[in-house]
Formats: sequence, C-alpha cells, structure tokens
Amino acid sequence: MKDTFFKLACRIKSTDTVARSADFHDLETIAYQVTALNAERGQTHEYFVESVKLDALLPWEVTALAERGMISLEQLERYSRTDAYRSHTTSIREVIQRVAVATS
Repeated sequence: MKDTFFKLACRIKSTDTVARSADFHDLETIAYQVTALNAERGQTHEYFVESVKLDALLPWEVTALAERGMISLEQLERYSRTDAYRSHTTSIREVIQRVAVATS
C-alpha cells in the first residue's frame, strides 16, 4: 500500500455516472469524507474511496503529489523505472527536495 494513493469518487444514483476528485489524500481523510458525505447526500449519491497505484499516475499527478509532500524520493525512484516517466524524474525530484527543505 505504500505506493497507493486515495481519492474521493462519487456515483450519482439517478444516472449511474461516476465522478472522481483530482485530489489525493491519505486513507483516513478520505474515509472520513466518504462517511460524512454518504450521511449527508446518501439518498442521491454514493461516495466511495478509489485507490490508485503510483505507476498508474500521470506525470502531472505525481508532480502534484510532490508539491504537497505526499511522495518520497524512494517512491519516485520506483516510479521512474519505466521509460514513459523517466524524462520527468529530474523535475519531480527537484520539487520533492524543495518541499522537504520548506517543511523542515
């Protein structure tokens, strides 16, 4: 689970359409949101947690995680093993390092 990220998703019951949040959060935060939203809007919507593996994310999503301090250099190394993402690794590494300095 260390390379898994979580976001809020919602199924609109009347149309069976699924909408997904673009923001990723820790599991505890999302679980709390799901419980609260289902209690408030459960008649018309069904909220649930959607998990996404790091290697399934697009480079801009990984950059957004880095900007929020939600990805480590170790995770970035695993992410960058594929050719599709290797070209983005340097810029994402810089973001991770900049955030680490800012929060220390």
